[in-house]
Amino acid sequence: KMDNESVEEPTKNGPSSAAASADGDAIQQQHPPSIGEGAVLLDTRNVYETRVGHFAVPNLETFFPNTRKFSSLPNALNTEEAAKALAGKQVFMYCTGGVRCERAGSYLRALSESNSGAWKDKERPKGIYQLHGGIQKYLESYGREEEEMACKLNETNDEKDCIVGNENTEDGAENNTATNTERQTDKTCLYRGKNFVFDPRRTDPLIGNGITNGNTATSSRARISLVGQCIVCSNPHDDYDNGHAPCEEKEARCFRCRVLVLVCDGCREKVRCWGEPETSMVDNCKHDEQGDVGKCKRELFCGHGGRECIDEGNVASKVETARF
Repeated sequence: KMDNESVEEPTKNGPSSAAASADGDAIQQQHPPSIGEGAVLLDTRNVYETRVGHFAVPNLETFFPNTRKFSSLPNALNTEEAAKALAGKQVFMYCTGGVRCERAGSYLRALSESNSGAWKDKERPKGIYQLHGGIQKYLESYGREEEEMACKLNETNDEKDCIVGNENTEDGAENNTATNTERQTDKTCLYRGKNFVFDPRRTDPLIGNGITNGNTATSSRARISLVGQCIVCSNPHDDYDNGHAPCEEKEARCFRCRVLVLVCDGCREKVRCWGEPETSMVDNCKHDEQGDVGKCKRELFCGHGGRECIDEGNVASKVETARF
């Protein structure tokens, strides 16, 4: 949530900036008077980014445009769902580094002032703000290294033994303590999951301390801040590459539109994703004990259950409003 002192008044030409300073002014636990029922978060990123991580602020709605590419955002914001979620509200936007919020704020302001389309006779947003520095800067203050989180969640280890970096050395312990202090780990991190990045890493090593799910996770690493789900079985999963390095180009993609899709390791063995080598029908099927062709691998798509492609020209498939 935004702190009053860090939020500037909205401007005419674009969104204001809400700084994520070292002491965590930008997003905090308490509700300032200006943020409450009249506020909403707007995630301006694409659907494959939000599927692995997003802000989850208790009792505050978040609007997800679910675009396939950023150029589709104006269409997603010009929908009845978007107008209903954002009209008359204080809109607090966020993205990876803050750049896309600049354009998104201009889009939203122009649409709301046009009095046309989905925004006809709708009240304009009371204010449009952006998180300065985006998710990246926020996690630098409040996130944790993935390895550090895995160690903390490992029930067989004590926290004092979980030193990231130079293990079992005094220098390592001191460096770890300094890092924790700098990242404000005594404050609650409201970002859940991983931060998708457009480089060979796929996701940033700094993650949010999301809620774990002990019913389905089998290891400490699998329980780290998971918000993603397998599109086939709905089990927690947030690795597009299924354990491979992104540079190996073995990520799971929709067989038709090629958008990134989350599919767990078990289900990945049963489906064929875009880019996988073509095989004969027999090679693509499992055989029973008698050698007869059994169930064949089916093509994986981006729609419900992975059974159909829901992309139509790379526009938003289905916008969402969620309350956490």
